[in-house]
Amino acid sequence: MATAIVTDSTAYLTKAELEQYTIHMVPLTVVIDGETYEEEVTLTADDFYDKIRGGKNYRLQANHQSVSLFNYLKN
Repeated sequence: MATAIVTDSTAYLTKAELEQYTIHMVPLTVVIDGETYEEEVTLTADDFYDKIRGGKNYRLQANHQSVSLFNYLKN
């Protein structure tokens, strides 16, 4: 049985930190105005703030998806 360190994207570790310490990151799913993104994969923190800045109407939903984590760990 293998042991691994796993975190979600809200840890905001750099790619170098993830690699240096062999930490696996599971991205948080974020939905903005009906568009689905994976935090730190298809949506950077800067992109996130750009999308919600400026008083636009937006709907934000962020979920930890246990199915995504299970599938990640299974592989």
